[in-house]
Amino acid sequence: MSDPTNGSFATPQSEPVFMMLKRDDVAEASRQAQETFSAFHQAMIAQKYPDGFFCIKAHFSEADGSEGANLWVAVSQIRTDGYLCEPFELPKGFTGLQPGQKVLLQTNNALDWMIMDGGTLYGGYSLRIQRTLVPEAEKSQYDAFLGVTTYSETLP
Repeated sequence: MSDPTNGSFATPQSEPVFMMLKRDDVAEASRQAQETFSAFHQAMIAQKYPDGFFCIKAHFSEADGSEGANLWVAVSQIRTDGYLCEPFELPKGFTGLQPGQKVLLQTNNALDWMIMDGGTLYGGYSLRIQRTLVPEAEKSQYDAFLGVTTYSETLP
């Protein structure tokens, strides 16, 4: 896990940067995500952001069933039985998912959701909480690392 206070956002990363959040912060991000998930779903159905990057954050256990990680996965398709997703970045040594593997998630699996459209971030509640932990002098590097130019205060 990278330490965001050591300038890790300014240098290229070979794997995802993870930041520990307090249990209460994770719960709050998940609550916000669940309360607003219908907006995420409707934006996908309406194809409101044709060039947008739609992602769901969910918990994935290691292959042996042991504790895993909360990971972002890209949504490739909405189906009647859920959201077909695949990982786009995996931590080194993580065995619970493989590159290119498709996973089917339901709404209740979502710890968070986000839409990234041309630098505007919709949702991404856990990312917003993480940003509050980044020193003020490094916030612009954090934003650039994520590709965010605007944190939308409105739902998609």
